[in-house]
Amino acid sequence: MLGWLAWLLQIRELYGRNRKRLRHVPGSTERAAAESALRDHVANMAVRRDIVLADEKLCSPWRTSLAE
Repeated sequence: MLGWLAWLLQIRELYGRNRKRLRHVPGSTERAAAESALRDHVANMAVRRDIVLADEKLCSPWRTSLAE
């Protein structure tokens, strides 16, 4: 299971990828590639979230935070 620090690092990476996407001109191939990387990261985070939420031993504060 990912700890809080790991989740915070994933969120930091998410913001960094979004900043990189915003540096490029809308409609450019560079922006499209950066947006694809951003969406992939979000999808990977969702998979990790679902794996963590599937753990029956997950304590309530974790469950509440990840389910929102």
